[in-house]
Amino acid sequence: MDTKDFDTREKIRKEENIREIDLTWEISFPVPSTYIFWAPYVKGYNGEMGVGPDPPEWGGMIRYFWIDRVLKSQITGIKQ
Repeated sequence: MDTKDFDTREKIRKEENIREIDLTWEISFPVPSTYIFWAPYVKGYNGEMGVGPDPPEWGGMIRYFWIDRVLKSQITGIKQ
Protein backbone atom coordinates (compact mmCIF):
# COMPACT_ATOMS: atom_id res chain seq x y z
CA MET A 1 0.00 0.00 0.00
CA ASP A 2 1.27 3.41 -0.92
CA THR A 3 1.87 5.81 1.99
CA LYS A 4 -0.01 8.55 0.20
CA ASP A 5 -3.07 6.29 -0.13
CA PHE A 6 -2.86 5.45 3.57
CA ASP A 7 -2.60 9.13 4.55
CA THR A 8 -5.51 10.04 2.29
CA ARG A 9 -7.69 7.29 3.76
CA GLU A 10 -6.80 8.29 7.30
CA LYS A 11 -7.73 11.90 6.55
CA ILE A 12 -11.08 10.85 5.05
CA ARG A 13 -11.74 8.45 7.97
CA LYS A 14 -11.02 11.18 10.54
CA GLU A 15 -13.29 13.66 8.76
CA GLU A 16 -16.07 11.08 8.53
CA ASN A 17 -15.74 10.15 12.21
CA ILE A 18 -16.01 13.79 13.23
CA ARG A 19 -19.05 14.22 10.96
CA GLU A 20 -20.74 11.16 12.46
CA ILE A 21 -20.04 12.34 16.01
CA ASP A 22 -21.66 15.68 15.16
CA LEU A 23 -24.75 13.80 13.88
CA THR A 24 -25.16 11.53 16.91
CA TRP A 25 -27.58 12.36 19.70
CA GLU A 26 -25.47 10.67 22.32
CA ILE A 27 -22.11 9.01 22.61
CA SER A 28 -22.29 5.57 24.19
CA PHE A 29 -19.67 4.57 26.69
CA PRO A 30 -18.01 1.16 26.62
CA VAL A 31 -19.90 -1.66 28.29
CA PRO A 32 -18.12 -3.20 31.27
CA SER A 33 -16.82 -6.74 30.99
CA THR A 34 -19.06 -9.54 32.18
CA TYR A 35 -17.67 -12.66 33.77
CA ILE A 36 -19.62 -15.89 34.14
CA PHE A 37 -18.49 -18.73 36.38
CA TRP A 38 -19.96 -22.18 36.79
CA ALA A 39 -18.90 -25.35 38.53
CA PRO A 40 -16.94 -27.88 36.46
CA TYR A 41 -19.59 -30.52 37.17
CA VAL A 42 -22.27 -28.44 35.38
CA LYS A 43 -22.28 -29.94 31.90
CA GLY A 44 -23.83 -28.61 28.71
CA TYR A 45 -23.25 -24.99 29.69
CA ASN A 46 -20.60 -22.85 28.03
CA GLY A 47 -21.32 -19.36 29.36
CA GLU A 48 -24.32 -18.51 27.19
CA MET A 49 -26.50 -15.64 28.36
CA GLY A 50 -29.61 -16.70 26.46
CA VAL A 51 -31.05 -18.97 23.80
CA GLY A 52 -32.21 -17.45 20.53
CA PRO A 53 -33.25 -13.86 19.92
CA ASP A 54 -35.29 -13.51 23.12
CA PRO A 55 -33.93 -11.76 26.21
CA PRO A 56 -31.91 -13.99 28.53
CA GLU A 57 -34.13 -16.33 30.46
CA TRP A 58 -32.81 -19.20 32.53
CA GLY A 59 -36.06 -21.12 32.20
CA GLY A 60 -35.50 -21.68 28.50
CA MET A 61 -31.84 -22.57 28.92
CA ILE A 62 -31.79 -24.77 31.98
CA ARG A 63 -33.23 -27.74 30.10
CA TYR A 64 -29.87 -28.01 28.29
CA PHE A 65 -27.74 -28.32 31.45
CA TRP A 66 -27.08 -31.34 33.58
CA ILE A 67 -25.06 -32.19 36.67
CA ASP A 68 -22.31 -34.80 36.53
CA ARG A 69 -23.09 -36.28 39.94
CA VAL A 70 -19.97 -38.44 40.11
CA LEU A 71 -17.70 -35.46 39.42
CA LYS A 72 -19.70 -33.31 41.86
CA SER A 73 -19.28 -35.85 44.65
CA GLN A 74 -15.55 -36.14 43.89
CA ILE A 75 -15.11 -32.34 44.04
CA THR A 76 -17.40 -31.54 46.97
CA GLY A 77 -17.06 -34.78 48.94
CA ILE A 78 -20.86 -34.93 49.29
CA LYS A 79 -22.43 -38.25 48.33
CA GLN A 80 -25.77 -38.13 46.60
